[in-house]
Amino acid sequence: MGNFLVYKSSAGSGKTYTLMLEYLSLALKNTSAYSHILAITFTNKAANEIKQRILENLKKLASMKSGPVPDKEREFVNRLMDNTDLSETQLIDNAHKVLTAILHHYSDFAVSTIDSFMHKVIRSFAFDLKLSMNFEVELDTASLLNAAVDELISKVGKDDELTDILKNYVIRKAENDEGWDISNDLKKNAASLFKEKMLGLMPALNEKTFTKQDYITICNTISLLNEQRKAEGKKAVDLIRSVGLELTDFRLVKSGIGCYFEKVALGEFPNVSNTIKSAYNEDLWFKNGSENYSKLEPVKDDLKLAGFAIEKTGDDLRFLELIRDNFHSTLLLKKINDELNIITQQRNVVPISDFNTLISEVVREQPVPFIYLRVGEKFRNFMIDEFQDTSELQWENLLPLIENSLADARLNMIVGDGKQAIYRFKNGNAEQFINLPKLVNKSGNPFTKDREQMLIHHYEEKNLDTNYRSRQEIVEFNNDFFKFAAPKFIPDNELVYKE
Repeated sequence: MGNFLVYKSSAGSGKTYTLMLEYLSLALKNTSAYSHILAITFTNKAANEIKQRILENLKKLASMKSGPVPDKEREFVNRLMDNTDLSETQLIDNAHKVLTAILHHYSDFAVSTIDSFMHKVIRSFAFDLKLSMNFEVELDTASLLNAAVDELISKVGKDDELTDILKNYVIRKAENDEGWDISNDLKKNAASLFKEKMLGLMPALNEKTFTKQDYITICNTISLLNEQRKAEGKKAVDLIRSVGLELTDFRLVKSGIGCYFEKVALGEFPNVSNTIKSAYNEDLWFKNGSENYSKLEPVKDDLKLAGFAIEKTGDDLRFLELIRDNFHSTLLLKKINDELNIITQQRNVVPISDFNTLISEVVREQPVPFIYLRVGEKFRNFMIDEFQDTSELQWENLLPLIENSLADARLNMIVGDGKQAIYRFKNGNAEQFINLPKLVNKSGNPFTKDREQMLIHHYEEKNLDTNYRSRQEIVEFNNDFFKFAAPKFIPDNELVYKE
């Protein structure tokens, strides 16, 4: 059996029960092991539920000392005996010992949310992470954003640069017929500062100084490219007519490349369909067998060049227009981030959303991160519930601990269901669960590659195939429906529904 157990199973199949059973097996086999197991989930309610189920089952086992095992508990006891190689008497005796130890040393009973665990790590290494030793955790990130935006707006009229940026931002909103309430708009946009995808973008944004002249240059370049594009379109239209062809002679008539060139010449931005591209890429200008191919021959190469030029200019224009449309909102995002940093320093707080970022900056570039030296010694087995809701940073931060545990041939366990992923808005990434034991490694980090090989070596995937929550008719309907629908409507995530 592999030491990296992954259960990819559906709702009602007993995933949390299985995790609890493995926890009890480890704890009962060695009565001091409970203090070296870390079980992680994503909400306080779920953590409390797992704790309660572990304690209730230990109490139930311990109570069997005074009488025979009830018939309804026989299968449960037999599974624990198989997992631990203990006799019934030893199992019951150990249950009493473990229950007593947990109640006397409850702080060692490590079943918690991932945020609570990361908070303990950061608190232990606050000095190394360049944090104040008495920092407070801010759970309400919305209040921080509100304060940062309010502080920013209060500087309008006093800060010329900021005032100019806000003025242009409002003008852009008015041009797009958007709402007038910039305060709520700024707060909504600034919420992205707490998203993991901003981690790699903020340093570049903070280092770059954007000026008013940059904006003017972008706008002038857009105007110039538009004129060049129109000129290419007009040139193509003139070439077509110079050989006696009409714009509607081409394949698909009004949707064809002739009318496409005319729209470009008039300054429009028509979609470059595959049919349009196939004309100048594959010489598919007319219907098969058309006599017009011979007419087009003298100007065909020039039309090809025009098609390529218009497509390339269109891509450049879309890119520059995206920059132009987001220019002032990006500058404001930088300004809000500056205000946010000032507020967190003044209040001596760390937003809870920053925990994973702070640890990641240390973990990703070290084979054995120093902040885990103590944690790695304390915890030897790791169990993660509802893994489909884990973010990339959270998983990246846990990997060194799991790697260390697997290196000592200790059991680690993950359970989840990609169909139940509900925390994408909080950076949850179900795809990384689906693709296990493969890891997300966009930067090609060598440590991540080594950790991936460790997971592959110890990987064992299991599936719980019985639903204990729903009737047979409901299960059969769902299985039939998703077997039909998944390949047609969600092919990219078809693997989630394969069982």
